[in-house]
Amino acid sequence: MDYTQIFSRPIEQWQTVGDDTQYLILDTPDEFVIAFYGTNSLCDLKNDFLFPKNPYKTMSIPFKAHRGFLRAWKACDDFFMDLVKDVNKPITIVGHSYGGAIATLCMEDVWFNYPEKRNTLKMVTYGAPRVIGWKNHNQIAERWEKSTMYCNELDVVCHVPFFFMGFRHVHRLTKKWCGLKLKDNHMIWNY
Repeated sequence: MDYTQIFSRPIEQWQTVGDDTQYLILDTPDEFVIAFYGTNSLCDLKNDFLFPKNPYKTMSIPFKAHRGFLRAWKACDDFFMDLVKDVNKPITIVGHSYGGAIATLCMEDVWFNYPEKRNTLKMVTYGAPRVIGWKNHNQIAERWEKSTMYCNELDVVCHVPFFFMGFRHVHRLTKKWCGLKLKDNHMIWNY
């Protein structure tokens, strides 16, 4: 399935949950797809610029996550955890930009809370920022093993928050080159 086509659907077809997280569910015969839309509101933009926090109060392996993305995810995580609880087919979590950050946290939450779904769980992101802190990352990296993360070489969003701020991508990036028009490198149609 070409997951980029999901993002060409008009925003009116997307649902909103939590603070202002837009999502779309595609329940096909072969898979259950949860897609998260990118930044499209002032609330999303504010969440883009908040920094590290522990995602859980008690963690066997402590790690940090981006505070703004974590806040947005925590505002809607119960909804999605309840939604996938009874899904008995492969689950694919997809996101572009800000939605890729939310997809990263969704993947981690489903992986952690539903061990029986791990073998059929995967994530695909386009132009996603860094979400998880580098400390102890190697001990939790298996949560995103079945991920594909696309990044245009000149897409600035893929490079923030910066590594020196303590963040890294959860999986190796699949990079491509889209040319020199910086403003277009982040657009979903270039993926």
